[in-house]
Amino acid sequence: IMNNMEKSEEVLIFEIQKLLQSPNNIVFILNDVSSGIIPLDSVSRKFVDLTGIIGQEITKECDEVYQVNYGIQRRIK
Repeated sequence: IMNNMEKSEEVLIFEIQKLLQSPNNIVFILNDVSSGIIPLDSVSRKFVDLTGIIGQEITKECDEVYQVNYGIQRRIK
């Protein structure tokens, strides 16, 4: 996500949807940025927002979703 910050939310969602149409198995790894303070600077805030939006788009379509904290996994979906 950090390498695509200049793209709009709509473009990123479109690219994710295209990627999810692939017949291959894909593993996505996202940072959990939802458990902290909202950043003051606009770039960091945009990163947090896009990570949440992209994470929601991905998890809607994935067969399995796990949260891993300190090496301990918990199946969410």
